[in-house]
Amino acid sequence: EQDRVGRARYLERQLSRSDLFRYSLTGVERDTSIDPIEDFVTRHPQGHCEYFATALTLMLRSQGIPARMVCGYKIDHDAWDDLGKYYLVRQLHAHAWVEAYVKPSQVPPELMHGNDCWNWKEWGGWLRLDPTPAGAVDTRTSWFTPVRRAMDWLDSAWANYFVELDRQRQQDAIYQPIAKAATAAWQAVTNPEPWQSLFHSVTVALYLNHLSREVAWVLLIAAGLVSAALLAACVWLLVRVGRRSRFGRKADGSSRARHRVEIEFYRRLETLLARHGIVRQPGQTQREFAAVAGSRLARVSDNARLANVPGLVAEAFYRVRFGALPLDNLQTQTVELALAEIAAVKPPT
Repeated sequence: EQDRVGRARYLERQLSRSDLFRYSLTGVERDTSIDPIEDFVTRHPQGHCEYFATALTLMLRSQGIPARMVCGYKIDHDAWDDLGKYYLVRQLHAHAWVEAYVKPSQVPPELMHGNDCWNWKEWGGWLRLDPTPAGAVDTRTSWFTPVRRAMDWLDSAWANYFVELDRQRQQDAIYQPIAKAATAAWQAVTNPEPWQSLFHSVTVALYLNHLSREVAWVLLIAAGLVSAALLAACVWLLVRVGRRSRFGRKADGSSRARHRVEIEFYRRLETLLARHGIVRQPGQTQREFAAVAGSRLARVSDNARLANVPGLVAEAFYRVRFGALPLDNLQTQTVELALAEIAAVKPPT
């Protein structure tokens, strides 16, 4: 009777290994006239992990052993993600188990650990028990598992390095690795041994090893400069050809010409406002400038409705310039009406 661990293990085995109980996630009809756990133990021994954990908890308490049910997640080594270096815990890993309190004198020596932070001889400990039959947790894998784990890693990277990126995480994940890489690169560049080995290999490959060291260096530097000049010329030529093929078309069909036409309405807005002495400052955004211009137009014309008119044109500008979205017919009409209203305001004499 004093062997609390032995009794707890025995009750755990009766539920998990005796073949009297069966794990199932499907619903089971219960006798509503008695407690569901009593029905599970005596009449319908089938249920999910919470039935097993609750039954063991009540059994242990009936034997004078303090016990509690714990809900969490149970995984195995297959849940380890080598790509992201973390365990992938899913809802299908949800599980319930039991912890039984063991007196200090009854804690098995093989279970004692962390003696520097836990006083086993004075406090005792909690013995973890899992009464659910083995194989109850779904750990199925398929051919899609590597793809799914890669997608999970991308999702985790997006959350950690974009959505939740704070100053400390920036320091740990971005700046420190960059600083270490830069230091390693600098040490590699300033290390003379690889350069000496490369110089020897190149001189041998180019049959310059019969020359003096100084002459070989001069010839190699000259060859490097000539190669760099030829490479720069090729890049320049490719850029010119690309620019000509991309922008050489006329305004009737090129996307660049259409973009220039579409934001022409904003240049008309600034031209009209300049007649009233309202000029956008270098530090002002288009939206800020529209707010200031609207206030001044409303004050000059004594028409409060004009305060929001420049803003309509500015919002259309943002849509085209930064959203890369064209204006539909209604938006185009709105912009033209706004510009017409501004043009109708007489400038000061």
